Amino acid sequence: MTDRIDGLTILVGTAACNAHCRECAGRQHRPNAPTRDGELNEGRLREALAICFSRGCCSISLNGSGEPTLSPLSVMRTLTVIGEERPAGVTPYVGLYTNGLKISSDSGFCDEWLPQWFDLGLKGVHVSVFSEDEELNRRGLGVEVGPSFETVFERLIRHGLRVRVNVILKRGYTDTLGKFRALCERFFALGASNVFAWPVKDPSDDSVSELAPPAEEIERMRAFAEATSRPGRKIRLLVEACACGREPNRKLALFQDGTLSNAWCSRR
Repeated sequence: MTDRIDGLTILVGTAACNAHCRECAGRQHRPNAPTRDGELNEGRLREALAICFSRGCCSISLNGSGEPTLSPLSVMRTLTVIGEERPAGVTPYVGLYTNGLKISSDSGFCDEWLPQWFDLGLKGVHVSVFSEDEELNRRGLGVEVGPSFETVFERLIRHGLRVRVNVILKRGYTDTLGKFRALCERFFALGASNVFAWPVKDPSDDSVSELAPPAEEIERMRAFAEATSRPGRKIRLLVEACACGREPNRKLALFQDGTLSNAWCSRR
């Protein structure tokens, strides 16, 4: 076991989701999710935070087996506990993963919850996308009406939140260097601070799926990311396979059954 822990992912909220992504990585964890918004194993969360903060953790992600924005009370309670447990002088980066659908469709939700989350320490929102083409993105999410990127970015930025875009690289969506370059330019123009991307994975073992773009295109995208990334416009392509067995405790996840583990993919 290594001493350092760089990041902690906390699964929050119920199993409810407003998208139907074919390669959903969270679906396997839904049997362990609470049934009501606001339910939280607070004692176990505090234990996990104490372990991670004692080993230098500086980055926390709120994710879910469902869509976290559909459980706003759970997000608020989790942020409150993080604030209470963080050591004096430590201000971790806290980001929330979302598909953007609730943020795009419900201005009242944004005005009610985003300021509260921001005040409790939420610093950024990570919007997962399949394409900068909103019609293709809608298809990737498996919904009838997809999010408006302009609306999502405007609402998040207006409430003081940084926006990171997470791109799932998949054949038929963002699968060439040209599409990836266009995507980066569009989202940076809308105000994104970072663009992270990775090939679509097989949920059963976290290996690169056969639905991912060809390896040569992924390599071209990776080279583009390295050559053009700079402060304020960070581009990162994550091409490594499942990290299980390598640096096993650098990044951990707290699952809703109370398990603290580095192996997201192998848990059923």
